[in-house]
Amino acid sequence: SCRLEIILKTNQIQLNLSLAVSVGMLLAVFAVSSALADMPVRLTQTYHLQHSMSKSYLIQGYVGKRDDKRNTEAQPMEGVNDENYKWILVHSAPGIGNGYNYLVNMKTGLALTQDSVGDANVSNWGVEKRDPEHDKRQHWRTQVVGRDLQSGQSIWKLTNEATGKALTQHGFGRDAGYPNVHVWDANVPLTDRSFQWIAKDAGKMDLC
Repeated sequence: SCRLEIILKTNQIQLNLSLAVSVGMLLAVFAVSSALADMPVRLTQTYHLQHSMSKSYLIQGYVGKRDDKRNTEAQPMEGVNDENYKWILVHSAPGIGNGYNYLVNMKTGLALTQDSVGDANVSNWGVEKRDPEHDKRQHWRTQVVGRDLQSGQSIWKLTNEATGKALTQHGFGRDAGYPNVHVWDANVPLTDRSFQWIAKDAGKMDLC
């Protein structure tokens, strides 16, 4: 694991700096390293987020390859292993279960962000903790509102903290030919499929 590599590199530097390391200390280091090697790797759950109406999946536009084109879209699945289709949840307040999360794209490492309070568009940007107002535009309340009968996966409603508006696809997902993703309406019923996303299991990954 990467934690083990860091520990071993640190121990090697210490050995190079000091010739007085005893055999007992070396044995202790190897014993700890061996124990750490046997520890299970902490894996992070990833998700494919499929719009309930259009059946298209949340991605960063331009296949996540252009830094100047960070717009988010809902597109048909190109490949289950494409990391542009994978997202992880990161608690917006570590250690506090306040219901808000960052939604981070696995390919780009950027977080889903409402462009501004007065703009419904949604793009991907780096996590910003220095500006509280900008930070709230990256916080999404993740509510489980049901279960998809076909896949058995949870259905989410995603609501932006800064505006209270819910994530949807252009035209409420009724036409897959309009892929742009944005927020709309502050008071959306939990049962409205236009604002529902099926959170499909995309596997677990070692993000260490």
